[in-house]
Amino acid sequence: MTTTQPHTATDTTTETTTSGEFVEEFADEELLHHPMGYWTGVAGEVIVAHINRTMREGLGIGQPHAWVLSHLFEEDDGLTRAELAAKIARKRPMVDTDVVAPAAEELLVRGWLVEKAGRLALTAEGHATHDRLHADVVPGALAALRRGVSDDDYVRTVRVLRRMIHNGGGDTSFGGLPPGASRGRRPVDNQEKSSPLT
Repeated sequence: MTTTQPHTATDTTTETTTSGEFVEEFADEELLHHPMGYWTGVAGEVIVAHINRTMREGLGIGQPHAWVLSHLFEEDDGLTRAELAAKIARKRPMVDTDVVAPAAEELLVRGWLVEKAGRLALTAEGHATHDRLHADVVPGALAALRRGVSDDDYVRTVRVLRRMIHNGGGDTSFGGLPPGASRGRRPVDNQEKSSPLT
């Protein structure tokens, strides 16, 4: 159930408690004057927190661990720590790569990674965890976030954000990933669509 304080000329605060379905409390005319940066900032924080919470509950890991699993999954010969951090930085330039090494160390302790001659690679358990991450945990998190959002609405929102990023002189290349490629899986030939999480 959602409860909302009504808007009045003298009361500019709105308190919303959400425990069920989303109820839009602002008119289109109001939203037209809302700063996009505010909503993208809030959305980013909430989305990342939700995904991390879901991964912690499902696998006991967070996004940095997922990045390590996904980027090593693509490498038959493994990667050094420096190569792993550099690869993640190329694909996710907004990420603080200082979180990569601690996450890799934790996965080594769990037995999900193995290190040989300074190169990290997934163990059989690491592969199984990666598969569960992308087949179950991540899709579940994204489905919850996208409840009530159609594919058309989702695509339209991403296109609007990409256009605004372009207009502001930003990078719209999705971390250098070419169109048609996918994250978290081996090269896209004969592969299913992957989740955009990693």
